[in-house]
Amino acid sequence: MFAGGSAAQSSIFQCFDVLLGIEQSAGEASAAAFLQDMRTYMPPAHQRFLRSLESGPSVREFVLSKNDENLTAAYNDCVKAMVSLRSYHLQIVTMYILIPASKKSKKPKTSEKPSEMESKGTGGTDVMKFLRNVRGTTEKALLKED
Repeated sequence: MFAGGSAAQSSIFQCFDVLLGIEQSAGEASAAAFLQDMRTYMPPAHQRFLRSLESGPSVREFVLSKNDENLTAAYNDCVKAMVSLRSYHLQIVTMYILIPASKKSKKPKTSEKPSEMESKGTGGTDVMKFLRNVRGTTEKALLKED
């Protein structure tokens, strides 16, 4: 069984998480497991690259160790950019997956909640729950500024 296409299969999303020290496992365990599973869809060189980043020094720990206001602000700008990207991703998924799926559904709507099929992402997750969780975990990675 194969998962459908998913942004989680893109090494760039996971690369930024690793570089910024954003641990998606801090949230829901299934999100972390899903992201790890999606690595199997990446080219082997990308998988090795992510593993090498994970075994190297942490940018987040470096920023924390320096206790430098400008460095912290720059780090937070990067995390905020990832939050913004993930918010935009939520909008795109809503516009191009959830809305068309709800229009395609031939069943009459009995509630405002999307059906189970309508809420599944291309990777097989409960797409909105998963994406909101990943965005929330990313947002929690912001460092406190003095």
